[in-house]
Amino acid sequence: MGRASEYSQELADIICERMICGADDKPESLRSICRDDGMPRLGTVMRWLAKYPEFREQYRAAREAQAEVHHEEILEISDNCTDDVQTLLGNDDETTLGRINHSAVARAKLQVDTRKWIMSRMVPKKYGDKIQQLHSDPDGKPLPAAQQNTVFLGDLQGHSLDELTRLFTEKLKS
Repeated sequence: MGRASEYSQELADIICERMICGADDKPESLRSICRDDGMPRLGTVMRWLAKYPEFREQYRAAREAQAEVHHEEILEISDNCTDDVQTLLGNDDETTLGRINHSAVARAKLQVDTRKWIMSRMVPKKYGDKIQQLHSDPDGKPLPAAQQNTVFLGDLQGHSLDELTRLFTEKLKS
């Protein structure tokens, strides 16, 4: 089967649906979707996003929904501890020992961190880093209002350029 290259709403729906919940109800990356036969190449989808506003909006909504699915995955990954401990037989072949599987724990951490990073980029207002602007000094006191110097042009009419410069400089100093 050849690759699709013509835009259709049906293809747009398939792409966005698979991004949200593809095989096994897991979100698929656009790159993996575009590898499949019968699907457009990644570059083609990028051109569609630039050319078709309705697809761009559908894609944006799919990305937001994908972030919500990643949120659910983070909970599942974090709660799943089945591979965190390896069970080993002791020297007597009867005693079982437990040993932390550092590889599994590190892999789960990577999976969670990756999803959190992706979510912060997909929906920055909801999942992005919050930037707090302080309006106080280090002691917690409010910052002073900026000094405002106003020069009214009506006060300066009829003066030479040098006089205007002098008056302006005086106003700034006061």
